[in-house]
Amino acid sequence: AAIRAQQYKESIATGAEQAKQLRDVAASTGKIVSKFLPTSCPLVVNEDGILGVQHADGSWEAMSDLSEGERWEVALSVAIDAVGPGGVIPCDQNAWQSLDSESKAEVARRCKEACVYLVSGEVADGPLRVESYEPDGEWKSAVAS
Repeated sequence: AAIRAQQYKESIATGAEQAKQLRDVAASTGKIVSKFLPTSCPLVVNEDGILGVQHADGSWEAMSDLSEGERWEVALSVAIDAVGPGGVIPCDQNAWQSLDSESKAEVARRCKEACVYLVSGEVADGPLRVESYEPDGEWKSAVAS
């Protein structure tokens, strides 16, 4: 019983040390991720390791608490800065289809203004085709097949 008690005591000490190491790693996550974010980026990681947005007024808000439109705004700004003029931004089809026509027009305007291309898909009837979505909300067929 004494040997077993000693083994349990050592096991507890080892577990406590491992738990401390994991807590230290988790605490440093925010610092590590922040190193990879551009300085002009509104994204920041708080002391708890949660990704969020630093607003112009100095307040911070978790990405998970933002509306879909607010997440689009942040993501589009970061993507435009990341790819630069002439760059291509791949966009998830579900994300693109979740936008209303006014929001699609705003995304198209911002991409056109920044000279970047956003590539996505949208479910539609008829043959597969490539179209350009213009800031005025018009679809223009670029290639038909």
